Amino acid sequence: MKIEEVQSTVHSTRIASHSHVKGLGLKPDGTAEPIASGLVGQEKAREAAGVVVDLIKSRKMAGRALLMAGAPGTGKTAIALAIAHELGPKVPFCPMVGSEVYSSEVKKTEILMENCGYVANRVSRKVTRLHDRIFVCRSGSAADTQFLSSKVKYFLNAHANDLPLDRLPKVKTAANLMRLLAYNNKQYLTAGLIVAGWDQTEGPQVYSIPLGGTIIKQNIATGGSGSTYITGLVDHLYRPDMSREEAEDFVAKAVAHAMARDGSSGGVIRVTTVTEKDVAEKCLYADKIP
Repeated sequence: MKIEEVQSTVHSTRIASHSHVKGLGLKPDGTAEPIASGLVGQEKAREAAGVVVDLIKSRKMAGRALLMAGAPGTGKTAIALAIAHELGPKVPFCPMVGSEVYSSEVKKTEILMENCGYVANRVSRKVTRLHDRIFVCRSGSAADTQFLSSKVKYFLNAHANDLPLDRLPKVKTAANLMRLLAYNNKQYLTAGLIVAGWDQTEGPQVYSIPLGGTIIKQNIATGGSGSTYITGLVDHLYRPDMSREEAEDFVAKAVAHAMARDGSSGGVIRVTTVTEKDVAEKCLYADKIP
């Protein structure tokens, strides 16, 4: 019996149950047809995907992959395939699908959202606890800053185990750990950080760690895309002798102003107050924002 290898001369692609998808089904003005190109409904998602396709084709979008993130059953695979059809085989972009927002490709999601001018998550928690009285305010890439925060939290907890039971880690220690990681990996990270808190040695402290890993001790610090809009306001309203209530109102007013001016800031305001005696957090929703 003679066995011969059979080689096909036809290149085929297996798309399984989504083989009916042929594109986004958009009108010339960018709006979606209710039923077109194998898609039904999902008009807003298809229109947003059309904006992304235009950005990619005009070379205004960085990266080589797109992540379609969302809950299972929301049509991510169909939209991803539609984008692939719109881009064609010669454009080096690969639509990807994931069912969890915190996937390994979340940074590409941020690039996608930032280039579209959207606020990716309006209720994201940007203030992360590193220890009992130490917190970090995160801006930039959520994936990068979450990674840095988790590493510093781990090292800080290990350091705290070597301290007497009645002693807390120093805020300066946490800030320098953050600075060390940010500086040594500055070519890979997009992370703006503010480490602040209270310890028994120096009391309340604020350390700013902008892009690049420089560490600066300040009385007050701002960061993120909205901070450029409120520099003058902060300089004008800040006083070192403010009461707790005045300080909380001042912070809320400054952040609200940044949200109003900056297209990439929005959602809720989280105010975290750290003192020798306690840590308190309050969340201001839309109807409470000044």
